[in-house]
Amino acid sequence: MSTTVSIGSTPDVLAAVRALRRALSRAAAATFSDTGVGPKQVQILREIRSSRTISQVELSRATSTDPAGVMRALEGVERRGWVKRAGCEDDRRRKLVSLTPDGQRAMTLLDAHYESLRKLANGALTGAERREFSSLAAKIAVTLEAAATRAAAEEGA
Repeated sequence: MSTTVSIGSTPDVLAAVRALRRALSRAAAATFSDTGVGPKQVQILREIRSSRTISQVELSRATSTDPAGVMRALEGVERRGWVKRAGCEDDRRRKLVSLTPDGQRAMTLLDAHYESLRKLANGALTGAERREFSSLAAKIAVTLEAAATRAAAEEGA
């Protein structure tokens, strides 16, 4: 099925990204439905694992999740015993998050589900299309990041 997302007669990148994000969100929810955790919790757990220990603020930034959303996601996986939060020695207001041994074990199951989602998404494109898509997405990301950095610098000036 080939669909071009357009505004008028011109293909629109943002509309295409929104459609992709919506489809990915629905597919991820279906993929993780039998695990008892949602896609956002999986994303957060994967980020914690890659960082080993991370502050809640850094976790919020790294996952593009508002701080309240990070708190809600952490509460669920903390109740399962998958993460632990501890105070920071340098700043008592700062909370550091890390995976517990149970959380490490849970990641094995979640990784299998993640891999099936990754294969589903990658299977929609040929190898050449995946390389082109990744290159184009990176090009757009660089442009958007540069614009955001300029805007932040202008605000601070």
